[in-house]
Amino acid sequence: MFIRQLKSIISTLLILFLLSISIQLFAQLNNSSIQNKFINLKTNPKSTNNRSDLLLNDDDEPTDRLGFWLGYNIGGYFANKYHSQFYNVKPNNVNNINYILTNKYHYEDIKRALNNYDFHLGELPSNIKYSTAYTLGFMFKYNIKNDLGFFFQFNTVKLNISDKFSLIIDSLTFTSEDAYRLGNIYGTEKRTNFDIGVCKTFSIGEFTNIFAEFGFNLNNTKVLTSKIKIENLEYSLINVYLNQSYVPNTSLMEYNIQQGGIGYGMFFSVGVQLIFNETITLDPGISVYFNSINLEGYQAFKLHYNIFIRFSSNNIL
Repeated sequence: MFIRQLKSIISTLLILFLLSISIQLFAQLNNSSIQNKFINLKTNPKSTNNRSDLLLNDDDEPTDRLGFWLGYNIGGYFANKYHSQFYNVKPNNVNNINYILTNKYHYEDIKRALNNYDFHLGELPSNIKYSTAYTLGFMFKYNIKNDLGFFFQFNTVKLNISDKFSLIIDSLTFTSEDAYRLGNIYGTEKRTNFDIGVCKTFSIGEFTNIFAEFGFNLNNTKVLTSKIKIENLEYSLINVYLNQSYVPNTSLMEYNIQQGGIGYGMFFSVGVQLIFNETITLDPGISVYFNSINLEGYQAFKLHYNIFIRFSSNNIL
């Protein structure tokens, strides 16, 4: 699943990158054509009656890239698997499997689903991790120089976790081996990154720059689901009853439990800026985040990666 998603994201970004190269080459050819016309005009002013062609001259100044820019981001986000341990349902986690298995009513329901065999917990996942996911977002930048600007951007991503655990069904006889049944673990979270930073570009050609960005990251994480599934039974591990014990067919107070919260850190980005004209660029790049994610028990600073393509324009009015 991970490899398939990774190939899909890389293929999408590659197609966009190749498309941008094609458009850039077209812009270069078009610009070369205009320059040739200008050379012909200088050598033969009577070759055209269109006075607008004479706007180009030896005193032309470099392209003005000052002011506000608006960017649209799409990319592939690679979240550090450390934070996905929040969803591994181990007994020491806030969302843990014992919340379900130690409730006698849930236990009896699961036992019936297992053909009335008693059972106990087997193995839990040891290498749970997030699936690669798409990011979408916007950037607002103000250039104080042609090659220097300050910006704010935000990107949002929906992350999914999927793994398995095992239950051991008690042996029917003393000589029979234990039977195993696999259960599924599911988790979903929404993560939004807010970045404030500075961007510096370095020219490597008439239509190409290298850009580097760095700054401060503020992120917000919201746990959407944390579930297990055994046979046809599905259970949420988020305890909406707090100190109440689940009893079927009773009016229990359910609370709106919010898991997640605000984290912070730093980021650094580098990439190539492909210049179509004075108002449009396409910027493929990669961002590296070193930040904390506010998931209870797993809040340490870790590295995360975002491979992106940004379409930018200063013609926003």
